[in-house]
Amino acid sequence: GYSNGFKFVLETSGFGGAALAAYQQVAADLAKVGVTMDIRGLPGPQFLANMNNTGKYGDAITVPWISAPTADVIRPILIHSCRSKFPWFCEPSLSPLIAAAQAESDEDKALMLRRQLSRAYHELAPAIFLYEQVLFAGQHKSTRGFSEAHGLVAYDQIEVTEP
Repeated sequence: GYSNGFKFVLETSGFGGAALAAYQQVAADLAKVGVTMDIRGLPGPQFLANMNNTGKYGDAITVPWISAPTADVIRPILIHSCRSKFPWFCEPSLSPLIAAAQAESDEDKALMLRRQLSRAYHELAPAIFLYEQVLFAGQHKSTRGFSEAHGLVAYDQIEVTEP
């Protein structure tokens, strides 16, 4: 539907290393079909404030589809739906299905509802899924205070004792 292509701005806080290389590759691939994607890097705190506190962000943003630590699709769907404070993607017709999947206590029925949601998101294609990220953490017996939440380590809380 865009015979002359179109332009958009992608805002990201991941403006280095492998992440930047991935975004540049997407821009190059989109350019082949007449779509111009400009990449705008923002400092992490500003990016998060725009996304979570003001809802003012570019035409597109980089957001993770993280289901850790539970591997449950509901977690990212809540972030990427009308349920978000400032939704970047909102398909109101999915809201009843999301609510039903959250409320279902029967394990088999809940799984069926989550699969329906996953299928719906796949068919709607609200995002370009770039790569799967593997997160892992380990702790030596001489450390205390280690905590990890969704890939973020609270380094200021770690204490190391002599082995």
